[in-house]
Amino acid sequence: MPTGQVRVIGVRHHSPACARLVAHAIAHERPQAVLIEGPSDFNPRIGELLLDHQLPLALYSYANEDGQAAQCWFPLLDHSPEWVALRAGRDIGAALRFMDLPHWRYRALSDAQRRTAGQWNARSRYGQVVEHLCRRFGCDSDDALWDHLFESLPADAPPDELARRLDLYFAELRGDEAGTPQDQAREAHMAQWIAWAAAHFERVLVVCGGWHKPALERTPFALKTPFALSLSKGPTILSLSKDLSLSKGGTEPVEGPARSGNNPSTDGPSTGSVPAQGEREGREREVRSVTDEPEVPQPADERAAGCYLVPFEFRQVDALGGYAAGLPSPMYYQWLWQHGLRPAGDRAVATMVARLRRAQVPLSTADLLAFERSAAALAALRGHAVPLRVDLLDALQSAVVKEALDVPAPWSNDRRLGPHHHPVLREALLALTGDGAGRLHGDTPLPPLLRDVRERLAALDLPIERTAHQRVLDRRRADDTVRAQLLWQLRCLKISGVQLVETKAPRAARGLARELNFEEHWRLQQTERWYPDLIEAAVHGATLEAAARQALLRQVADAQGDAAVLAQCLMQAIRAGLLDMGRELAQQLRQGIGRSHDHGALARAAQSLAAIVESGFWGDDPRALLEDTLALMAGQLLWLLEGRDGAGSPQLLEADVRAAAVFDTLLRLHLPALDAGFVRQTMARLARAATKPPALRGAALGVAFQHDALAADAPTARDEVIAITRAMPPRDALGDFLYGLFSCARALASESDGIVRAIHAALDGMGVEDFLVALPALRSALGWFPPRERGALAAHVARLLGLDANQRQRLLKLHDGTEALLDARRVEAQAMAWANQIGLLT
Repeated sequence: MPTGQVRVIGVRHHSPACARLVAHAIAHERPQAVLIEGPSDFNPRIGELLLDHQLPLALYSYANEDGQAAQCWFPLLDHSPEWVALRAGRDIGAALRFMDLPHWRYRALSDAQRRTAGQWNARSRYGQVVEHLCRRFGCDSDDALWDHLFESLPADAPPDELARRLDLYFAELRGDEAGTPQDQAREAHMAQWIAWAAAHFERVLVVCGGWHKPALERTPFALKTPFALSLSKGPTILSLSKDLSLSKGGTEPVEGPARSGNNPSTDGPSTGSVPAQGEREGREREVRSVTDEPEVPQPADERAAGCYLVPFEFRQVDALGGYAAGLPSPMYYQWLWQHGLRPAGDRAVATMVARLRRAQVPLSTADLLAFERSAAALAALRGHAVPLRVDLLDALQSAVVKEALDVPAPWSNDRRLGPHHHPVLREALLALTGDGAGRLHGDTPLPPLLRDVRERLAALDLPIERTAHQRVLDRRRADDTVRAQLLWQLRCLKISGVQLVETKAPRAARGLARELNFEEHWRLQQTERWYPDLIEAAVHGATLEAAARQALLRQVADAQGDAAVLAQCLMQAIRAGLLDMGRELAQQLRQGIGRSHDHGALARAAQSLAAIVESGFWGDDPRALLEDTLALMAGQLLWLLEGRDGAGSPQLLEADVRAAAVFDTLLRLHLPALDAGFVRQTMARLARAATKPPALRGAALGVAFQHDALAADAPTARDEVIAITRAMPPRDALGDFLYGLFSCARALASESDGIVRAIHAALDGMGVEDFLVALPALRSALGWFPPRERGALAAHVARLLGLDANQRQRLLKLHDGTEALLDARRVEAQAMAWANQIGLLT
């Protein structure tokens, strides 16, 4: 590489041919700086990539801007040109820099944004050129075209021939197209890094996606720098005038390191052929003295965006699996990189055949011979020295698949493997995808949360592996309780792969609340989201327990008073063993409880939590966690009930009853922060208020009676209950009122006959039509009584009507037989007649 020049090599991501070209250029031209298309915000930590990892890996970037979570991956394999540039550049002591915008800035898009971006992010010329070239060379996909033009070259082919082909190909793809706004922003940022490197190093190698190469070579004006660029020796070389320096911010020039000698500079350790130690140290001082690197966008904090190294799997890199920037069949290209064209083909054949036989696909010797001969013939026909990937797959389809296909082969046009493809072809492609996964070096910096999770899982014998497995935990066992709490803490962080399938309570009492189910069924798997989810969750805390606490507090804050979400968060805290969060949760809830206006949902949440406090949770006492929160919920409920006026409605009947009846439980708990006297007075006032809905009045009356809020002595209180009952309009309000009353004070009817007499008097004065209108609500009200208490009610009614013992039994017996059926038909006919009269059926 001549002095004072920048060479731009355009590559396709994960291409072994491009990786070989990059390795050759670095080894023979020995650039002092290597710029790579990668997230520039990772430059301060680029040394992490130089550790002894097992690939594939990925740089995982996430963003939480504008309240929308999004993420992306930048995979690296052994044959990725970017990876080869990093390792080879390190070996010669070159300064290494990523030069692209941070990925969280432009690639981490939510699904909705991706759909929108796709409308303007299309590169029309790209598709047109590829389609034309596919027709010209007889290829049925861009992957086949790429292999035909580039990967088919043997490893010992002259690098100039590969470079020439790549230059022509990428120049034709881009043409004069300006690119999308995203392309232009990225290329402007890359150009700034090229300008910086050119001002400080004599020989610079740039490795970027081939789409960007023509634009970077022809847009020196985008650099906003005073030095000139001119093309020499074809489109791959940018000559920069040495006598001009880079200005910082377009004002004062910044002096770069002296351009003396031919030894490359270094910014890190080297293990290959490197300059002398003294020269390296001098160059390192020069690189460290450079303070005018291009400005890189920074997130507001680690919660807003970030970037970490994570392990990756071959299947995640496969283009047929959905990775748009990848090559299909990554394991095939791994073999191609490691062993060459012919050995890669031999391994591909052996692996496909072995997988098909494991899948019980019949493969005779004749089939295998036909397969190999077809592959060789196709390769010769297509001008390939040895069969390439598509030659092998086409030959397999021809020799092994005996029936007609409903859809074209997935490697021909789909670029996405799906269940609609032939199972033999699916198995063959999966064989070439590979089952391997990467592994990070032990010294790779990761958030401390990941280490804490790993250690706690190991200590409790809770393996979470790539293969999914089921685990059943019983809360009645102390060792299972600790394991369950750990899994619930992971669930609080919404970690993928920790899935609660269901909870059960085998052979438990029939009335056990669902929240008290003691058997938990979990499905555990280290999914591809395992590391990313933990990395993002690390912003909540350095340990699992601390992170789970903060995540729960954030969920409560984000709930905006949603009662169902609040109850869910509190139940998670109980099951996660975070029982000392009561004050923190109450403080957070205090800011949002005022937004809760659904008194039914709030009462339902309060009732379920109060039941947990009353009964305990399998050896744990959640009172400290819940009592402050329950007091806040009670205060909001009282405020909402004060505003409930009118005749009521069927839609709100359950909500009215539940909102008042929950205070029966809350008063029994004797919560320190709840003013019990004020609650009792409020219940009595609501019961006496004629403007309140009947069901609400009934429930409030039941609570007031149960907790001695009506009168000093029981007889006087009973008399007031009977008086309020008699005052209810029998047709339109009595049934709803009794429904609310009996929801929490059934003893009023079963222990004495005062209420029964009041109901009888009301019904006795009704006509048939009014009775039928009131009947559904009355039946609902009596539905609160279990069988034994219904017997006591029947005894009161029998005495009131003067019935003997035999007649009393008829009150509890359902009618059956022909007479009951005819009676039901008569009632139905009468109901239909009334419906016709009032116009319901017209």
